[in-house]
Amino acid sequence: EIVYNQDDRQLAKRIVETPLPLLPPEAIRRLRFVDAPLREVFEAIEKIYGVDLVFDQATFASCVLTTSVSDGGIYKRLDIISDAVGVKYAVVEDKIVITGKGCN
Repeated sequence: EIVYNQDDRQLAKRIVETPLPLLPPEAIRRLRFVDAPLREVFEAIEKIYGVDLVFDQATFASCVLTTSVSDGGIYKRLDIISDAVGVKYAVVEDKIVITGKGCN
C-alpha cells in the first residue's frame, strides 16, 4: 500500500498488515515442495502474495525444504520456514528481507 504523509508531503510504500493471496485457493493447494531449493519456495510465496522477498541466493543455495504453502497467511508460512531452516525475516517498507547463515 502507499501512504501519504500530509505533514512532509511524502509517499511511503509498505506491505498491508495482512496480505491476501493473489492466486485462487486451488492453485495454492497444489503448491507442494519436496526437497526443493529454498529459492523456489520463496519465489512461490512472492507469486502468491505479490510481495518481494529479498534474500541472498548464494547464502541459501544449499538449503532445501519439504513443505506445503497452503495453510495460513504469509507470516505464518515464513515463521514455519524460519523454524525449519533457521532464517529470520523483517518487513522493510514494501519488501520482506530474509537473512540467515544458510544451510550446510
